[in-house]
Amino acid sequence: MMAPQIDGLKSPADFWTAMGNQLRASFTVTVTICVQILPEVTGPFVSTTQARLGVGGTVPGDHEFRIAGRVLAGGTGDPIGGAQVLLVETNRTVETNALGRFSFGLLSSGNYTLAVTHAAFADQSKAIVVPGASPTDYDVEMVP
Repeated sequence: MMAPQIDGLKSPADFWTAMGNQLRASFTVTVTICVQILPEVTGPFVSTTQARLGVGGTVPGDHEFRIAGRVLAGGTGDPIGGAQVLLVETNRTVETNALGRFSFGLLSSGNYTLAVTHAAFADQSKAIVVPGASPTDYDVEMVP
């Protein structure tokens, strides 16, 4: 936790003097917390979620997306858990779960590259467009 001084007040004594009171012990505490903007997905698998940010979602062009996909074994379609999925343009990495699923949140629309690695498979890259047109746009198949 950090305790910065309030702009305009060089010391707490300035506040009490301005109030016409005697000097009292005081301190200022500012706390910053992380607030999750997009809730965790608990329902059926969704590949693209769109969020409008701003007052009432009325800010034109201010859209953010969450994308989700699967990493699958080529040929069999079996899910690959424990694969590292890198979203190259943002330098963010996530790991697939036991069902081979992964997701990235708060992305602007545009072109991106997924780079997937796993010890038992050859590295794979895939160019994607956000938002996608199909539920399988973000799925990646890997070969041993």
